[in-house]
Formats: sequence, C-alpha cells, structure tokens
Amino acid sequence: MINDLFFLSLLTFLLILVPLVILHELGHLITALLFKVKVHEFGIGFPPKLFSLWTGNTTVLISDDVKNDIYKNDYIGKIITLEISDKTDEFITKSIKKADKEDFSIVLNNENLIIGKLKKITNKKLIISEMQWSINLLPIGGFVKMVGEESSQIKNSLGSKSHWKRLIVISSGALINLIIPFIIFPIIGMIPQQITKGKIMVNSVFPNSPAYEVGLKKGDLIDKIHDKEINTIQDLQLLVNSNLGKELKLEISSSIPNPFPRPDQMQYEYKPVRDEITLVPRWKPPQRKIVMSPSNINTEISLVEARKIDSRIGINNKLIVVSEVSDPNGEIPISYLEEIDKDFKIGDEIIITEFNENITSITLKEAQEYNPILGIDNYIQEGAMGIQISLTEEYETVKSLGLKNSIINGWEEIFNIIILTKNSIRSSFIGSNNPQFQGPATLGPIGISQVTGSIAKSEASINTKIISLLYISATISLSLGVINLLPIPALDGGRIFFVLLEIFRGGKRISASKEALVHFIGFTMLIGLIILISIQDIIRIFSGELLF
Repeated sequence: MINDLFFLSLLTFLLILVPLVILHELGHLITALLFKVKVHEFGIGFPPKLFSLWTGNTTVLISDDVKNDIYKNDYIGKIITLEISDKTDEFITKSIKKADKEDFSIVLNNENLIIGKLKKITNKKLIISEMQWSINLLPIGGFVKMVGEESSQIKNSLGSKSHWKRLIVISSGALINLIIPFIIFPIIGMIPQQITKGKIMVNSVFPNSPAYEVGLKKGDLIDKIHDKEINTIQDLQLLVNSNLGKELKLEISSSIPNPFPRPDQMQYEYKPVRDEITLVPRWKPPQRKIVMSPSNINTEISLVEARKIDSRIGINNKLIVVSEVSDPNGEIPISYLEEIDKDFKIGDEIIITEFNENITSITLKEAQEYNPILGIDNYIQEGAMGIQISLTEEYETVKSLGLKNSIINGWEEIFNIIILTKNSIRSSFIGSNNPQFQGPATLGPIGISQVTGSIAKSEASINTKIISLLYISATISLSLGVINLLPIPALDGGRIFFVLLEIFRGGKRISASKEALVHFIGFTMLIGLIILISIQDIIRIFSGELLF
C-alpha cells in the first residue's frame, strides 16, 4: 500500500509540475528565438543531467590548420568546442577540442566559441548541433540557457538586446503561468461533477461575536450573502474569508423554535419573509479559555456556554495521576484508573482523547465519568463571524456549466484565490487564529506530492479526481507566475529587477560578474529553502499530520 501511494504521489506530482515547467520555459524559449537570442540549452529539472538530445545544423568552415586534427581524431557524435574567427560572414575554425564542463560555462559568454555535438564532417565543413534539450535529476524546475544573459558585447546574446525585448523574454515564462489558470478553471466548470447542496443552518452563536451582535441565533438559515445564493459551506467560507474587515450583507430566514415537534415536524419554523442583516467578519477571532465563571468575556467563556457549541470541551484535557486528589480538575486518582483497567503509575500525565488512541490517554467518556467538567479541549476557537454551521436538507446534484458561465465562474475563482492568498498572508503577519487559514504555511515538492497522491488514491469519482488535480495545477501555476515575478535573485523577477535598475541608471549596467554572483547566492538560498520545506514535509508526514 505504501509503495502504491508513493508511486501515485510521484506520478501525479510529475504529471502536474512537469507540464507547468515546460510551458514556463517554452515562454522563455519562444520569445528568445523570436528576438533572435541564441539559446544553448532547454532543461527540464535541475542538474545533475540524466540525458540530453542535441539539435540544430550550424555550418562551420574548416581552416587548413585544424583540418588534419579533425580527420586524425574521431569527433563524430562527440560534444566539441570550437574557437572560431569571423571572416566574410563565414566561420573558420582556429582550434577544436572535446568539450568539458569549463567549456560549457565559457561558451555562454564568449562569442569566439561554439559548443555542440559534431554531427557531420565533409571535405571543408563541419555540421554542429548547438541546441541541447536536457532532462535533469531534480524535477522541481527548469531553465533556458541563453548566450550572454548579462553581457551586451556578444552577438545575438540576451544582453545585447533592447530593454523591452529583454523584459519580454525574462517575464514570458511567468506570464505563461499566469495565463494557464484562465484556461484550466473554465475547463473545470465544464466537467460534470456531483456536489452536495443544501441550506446553511446556524448551529450555535458565540457570545459577543459579530453574529451575536446582529441577532443571529441557533436555527437561522443563511440564504444569501451579497445577493449570491449560498447552498454549500464552501460558498459561505469563500465569501466570508474574502471579505474580512468589510461589511457583509446577509439575507436570512429567521427561525422560530417548535417547542414540541412531532416526529413528522421540523425542529424550527421560519418567517415567510427573509431578514437582511449586516456584519463585519473579524480578522482576529478570539480563542477563549474554558472556565466556570468568566471574568473577561473577550478571552474566556463559561463551560455552560461552550458546551452548547461543542460537547467535547471541558475545563482541562490533561490530568496527573495521584494517590489522593486535591484538585479534581487537574488530577485523577490511580484507584479510578485501576478500576477502568488502565495501567498508569503515580506522577504520569495522561491526555483526554476522543477514542483510546494510545497508552498515555483515556477516552472522553472515561474522563467525564470521573469528572463531568473535563473535556478534550480547554480552549475554543471562534471563526470570523462567530458561528458554527451545518448543511441541512441536503441533496445531491450534478453540476456542469456551459462555456460562457464556466469562463465567468472560472475567472472569478482566480480572483478569489488571489484575495484569499493575500488575506492568508496578512493573517499570518497579524497573528490571526482564523481557523480557515490554519494548516501548513508552505508546502514543498514532497508535500504537494502527498496531496496529489492522496487524491489519486481516494475513493472519489474519476471526475472529482480530475477536477481536484486540475484545481491544484491551476493554483500551482498561478503561484509560480506570481512568485517568479517577485524581485528574488535567481528567479525571473530578480533578473527583471536588474533590467529595471539599468533603465533607472540611464542605461548603465551593473557588472556582469556582480549580477551573476547575486543570482548564484539567490539560487543557493532558494535550493536551501526547498530542502528545509521538504524536511518539514517529511516530518509532518511521519508524524501522521493530514493536510485535508
């Protein structure tokens, strides 16, 4: 099972990432060739190199001083470096040798060198394949190596082109990634998918919350937000978390409790006319401590009120084993544990859990039989509005939109993701406890593959799996596009920054060596960050933490 999951995780991860990388790098390649920038290598993944293919038919004339060396040594099919001179617009070789790694780096910044695989030798000409297509070991990115990226002195180099051409070539990969979601999300909308809909019922309202202040109560139905029908919990969460700190206009069906409902009657009846209310969802909903009698309503909540919201919570969730109890809320007698056949010794700390998970815990039922005010959690986290909800009167439906609605809904989804991402980042900086933004702050390649593998292994329908993987693909592509445009050394945005700096300095360039050093340091730090995030992913996986 583990091997199957590992294989599926790796396969789905590569099926998502590799096409996105290829399309990104094709953006660079196509614009480079459009502006006649000489490209030396198109690589998928980062070195070390697994294998490569050489293409192209560059013709080089053979000078008399190297002719004998050419015929004496068997260079056919070998990667060679030519030092050339330019006479009457035709290349004539001055020297020739087998290429090594040093030559590979030199050729990118030296117009007097040609590197490639020798394809054919005639009496007076060499045919060289100069363009290398490579597959590399680390499938977490890609690259297009262009001649003279930082130098303006080399013919047909990127550095020799005008500012606007360089900006287009450098940014084209990220722009491709930004365009991809605008194609994928409409496709998602047209795929038939079975979804569960219903009515959003308020199960409980936290005291002194925004919902409490405007009179929302248990049993009310949330029908619309900003004139949009709400029939899934995801719809409500999206609209609320996209509008934190802003006024939300809700249309609700106010509940009238039925005190003595018959078996064929509903627990609530509803007013025939919907009410309109306005509230402001909070950036920083409080986390309240469970106490018997609150002294601070902003940080505490009574056990009686909290139990209305969640029956599992209590005053304490950890107990110390003692021989004689002096504090029944924090201690438990060893005699009671022996009575329920638990093997503990005096001084042990035990945890209250939903089920009997391990030898260091007791169940909620066992704990509350000893002391009814104990529970699994002794804090309760509120949400942005201060309510708990459920889906009632559920029904299954198949959703498939036409082309026009798929485009409208799909593009709206993109802007919602951008807003939610911005709000999530802001929540992290301001120390928000909003439960909708909880979870791993970042995922690396291993974490993403865990998600995709779990989706592929799930029992969901094939359409649901395809939609989920397409959604992840579009989200990753959007993230790649945005991140690559940030002014981070080694990424496209870092190179764009140097071009803009050059424009700001009136055309005066930063030295090629200094720019290359900045990008090298940035690349090293980027790889280090990926490694750290991957270690975090591995630790989380082995600890059994789930992502969804």
